[in-house]
Amino acid sequence: MVGWTPPFIRCRGNVVDCIGRIAPRPVFLIYAVPGIGGEDYRQPLYHAAAREPKQIWRVPGSDHTGGIEARPAEYERRVIAFFDRALLDER
Repeated sequence: MVGWTPPFIRCRGNVVDCIGRIAPRPVFLIYAVPGIGGEDYRQPLYHAAAREPKQIWRVPGSDHTGGIEARPAEYERRVIAFFDRALLDER
């Protein structure tokens, strides 16, 4: 479904205004450095506005969406660990 947004995410405003509405769903922000510009400024704002469970990872030496290529083993380890904690620890 191209263009479909889940109702819990629909929000009028910017990401900082809306990201808290995703909770209690997990939010893992992974961003590139140097990326496409602005990530070092925006991503920490998004992380601060999000509610738990949340995590942020700054991937040095990667392009936009390139964290998995820049650091594949670390990417896999971090993503699996985050979702294991976020989704399995409560059981």
